[in-house]
Amino acid sequence: MTFTHPSWATLVGPGGRIDFQTVADYSSPRWPDDTSLVHLDFLVDDLTATEARVLAAGASRCDVQPNAEHCLVFTDPAGHPFCLTTVDEIG
Repeated sequence: MTFTHPSWATLVGPGGRIDFQTVADYSSPRWPDDTSLVHLDFLVDDLTATEARVLAAGASRCDVQPNAEHCLVFTDPAGHPFCLTTVDEIG
């Protein structure tokens, strides 16, 4: 389920929800140099297939990939970093 508003969006799934809000004069972080970086990791079964999906949706793969066997770093079209990972350290 989703909710959108000109300055707000919410994605709701079985495990919870994520909210996004517009920030005036936003400046995207710089991977890997920005030490205040906060990002999301998405657990996936197949890095290659999911990479193709996020690239097709407008993401960009970052040049720096410290653990490319198990985790890939991307930015969304606005420059927000996120990772796709096959490592489930909790489960």
